[in-house]
Amino acid sequence: MIIASSAGGGLLLWQQADDPEPEKGPAARIPAGECRGTLDDPRFSDLLQSASPPSVRTESAPLIRTAPASLSCVVTGSNQRSLVATLQGAATEAERTRNEGQQVPRDFVAFPDGEAGDRFSVVRFSCVTKLTPDSPDHIWYYTAALSLQSPDGPAVPAPGPQRMTDLTVALARQAAGKALACTNTLQLPNGPYTFR
Repeated sequence: MIIASSAGGGLLLWQQADDPEPEKGPAARIPAGECRGTLDDPRFSDLLQSASPPSVRTESAPLIRTAPASLSCVVTGSNQRSLVATLQGAATEAERTRNEGQQVPRDFVAFPDGEAGDRFSVVRFSCVTKLTPDSPDHIWYYTAALSLQSPDGPAVPAPGPQRMTDLTVALARQAAGKALACTNTLQLPNGPYTFR
């Protein structure tokens, strides 16, 4: 933009170039092994877009004979965006449905294995466990939920249901092998997902 101004009888010309926005550097990575290894995928760091290594707060409960394991992680980046990952198990499908109803925002869209929104997704899966090598198999009914909480809200584009679902499926798969010790293979689809 060029601005012309008359100052003290002279002509002053000033040119202001439109400065390009600084390029975003690569996002700082969530340290490997955090959240019991369930976020060991660079896509979680890319979603958070933190300029410096994020902080991670993890709460977990181990599997016991009468209750499934559980896990909750809050990852906060330098931009104050937070990624919240939870794994909640239930003894029956009815109990899982009740838990899911408490987790899912009203504006979700459904797909065969869960629900998603622009910044939230929940995926259902079953996990077979053994307390000891000679104990019988036990089936637990889990939900894996992932949400991106951003103080800048609408200023930052939302990831959308496809991306949130893809990452929540990745969370469930990582959790099955690392945090929950499931002995079964999760039968979760790869995207793109069909929402209804």
